[in-house]
This record gives sequence, C-alpha cells and structure tokens, in this order.
Amino acid sequence: MLQWLLVFPALGLGVWGNSSWDETQAKHRSEGPQDLFGNISQLIDKGRLGFGGVSTVVSRKEWGADTVGCCAPLALPVDYLIMHHVPGLECHNQTGCSQRLRELRAHHVRNGWCDVAYK
Repeated sequence: MLQWLLVFPALGLGVWGNSSWDETQAKHRSEGPQDLFGNISQLIDKGRLGFGGVSTVVSRKEWGADTVGCCAPLALPVDYLIMHHVPGLECHNQTGCSQRLRELRAHHVRNGWCDVAYK
C-alpha cells in the first residue's frame, strides 16, 4: 500500500495590521502553494525522497496536477514546512493515488481556493 503525504505550506496567522479575517484568508489562499510545490519538485528531481520505503513525495507533474491559478513569490529560505496527511486518502498504486489527488484538488478549486488547501 502506498501512503502518500500531501505537503502544504505553513501559513500561520501573521499580523497584517487591521486586515479582516476574510482579507487574511484571501492572502493565505494566494500565497505560497505554487512556489512551495515547485521547490519540492526541485528536491525530487535531485533524487527521489522516501521515508523508510513507506512514503514517497510525488511531484505535481507526476500526479497530473493542473496549473495553479494564483501565485505569489515565496521568501527564501523557508522558515518551516508542515507535512500533513489526508485521512481516508489511502490508495494502492500511482494511478489510483493520482486520481484521488486530482479529485481532491478539483474539490478545493471548486470551493474557492486556488489549489489544494489546508484549513
């Protein structure tokens, strides 16, 4: 059984003056994901990352992700990164896992995020 981890940007609630909750959420949705996943893809290109043969990081290209609809430059170096699994997203082969990830992404985009979101 392949266990896949989705990697999400660490978008903590920072202080942006008097911005409203909606403005803060809009800022979070628009910052980082594309650049973060791009950085992860660069790491993968240098050598497959695995954790004891159990989990594998798979690039967006490998699972057939569409282009991200929004982006903002990510300040480097990244201070921290949160890895989060999605319960119930277990799968047994790359074809099935890729399909599940595309469905998850499509659901998030339909609900107003520019890419896979973590809330």
